[in-house]
Amino acid sequence: MIVADASVVIALAKMRRLELLKQVYSEVVLSPALKSEVLDQGKAILARGVEQVEDAVQKGWIQVVQLNKKEKLLAGKILKNSCLTGGEAESLALAHSW
Repeated sequence: MIVADASVVIALAKMRRLELLKQVYSEVVLSPALKSEVLDQGKAILARGVEQVEDAVQKGWIQVVQLNKKEKLLAGKILKNSCLTGGEAESLALAHSW
């Protein structure tokens, strides 16, 4: 399993190679902010490859995982003390706890 960052998911989806993540890791986890960035915003702009991400979420090998209270606190600290985005902070907090 891997907690993925948006750039990896977006790049592989654009190249029509998103399945490489499944082949290597079986399960892929996205934070809610990254789901919004990759899937929701991607659909809004008709981004190339977004349908692959949507299909992977529907099939369950990409999972959108809600942060628990401890992870939310950690993401907030990361966000406050860095130049990272909310999605990156959430991903780091999820990866730290898994």
